[in-house]
Amino acid sequence: MEYTVDELRQYYASMPQEFGFASMCKMTLPQNVEGMRAIDIGCRRGKGVLKFASRIGSGGFVLGIEPNDAFVREAVDRIREAEAESDKPLAPTEIRQGFFEMLGLSPEEEHTFDLVYANSSLNLCKNMPEAVRQMALAARPGATLLLETVLAAGERDVAVLGAARKMGNAVQSAPSKDEFLGWLSDAGFIDVQRTVVQKLTPDAAYKQDTKVPCVDSVECVEFEETIVTARVPR
Repeated sequence: MEYTVDELRQYYASMPQEFGFASMCKMTLPQNVEGMRAIDIGCRRGKGVLKFASRIGSGGFVLGIEPNDAFVREAVDRIREAEAESDKPLAPTEIRQGFFEMLGLSPEEEHTFDLVYANSSLNLCKNMPEAVRQMALAARPGATLLLETVLAAGERDVAVLGAARKMGNAVQSAPSKDEFLGWLSDAGFIDVQRTVVQKLTPDAAYKQDTKVPCVDSVECVEFEETIVTARVPR
């Protein structure tokens, strides 16, 4: 299914943005990222982009993609301030408005990124299989995919998942792990590794003492904060 830019912009603009699990920015990065080209999809206010830029250094490049235009402006301002105040070289960075389903990369930028990253805001996208395909489109041969997200341990009730997504609940909108791993395989990712960090309740937020609205449901499924890594064949 294809979408227009206006449809995607309206979809993401209507979604609650604050305090949910998608607001969390842990970014457990690989040890050796110096000099890499990295793309942070769903970068929100640019905190993760700055972490990348600090670790990657002046020999690399970081592109942040964010659906929310207000967050794009905030991210640009944050990075300008950090560049002015930093006492060490940061990687060149760029923030653009784009969408999980439509990154907006030029033909010259496709298949050029060494590291493709997204957090649990991925679960709020309109079309998850297309979002995964877009990640593969960004990745060069041999690249690493790193996702800090939430997956469901069992099959999902589609109605509950859809309603949770509209509420901006990145936990209760999690796809099943089996379905998600299938999408990765279909997009060409290999060597997929999955590490469960912790179990989550459907109303979990970015702080342990905070709760977010969730769909009232009899669905019986466990949610798991999960780190997923994968690779693109060389």
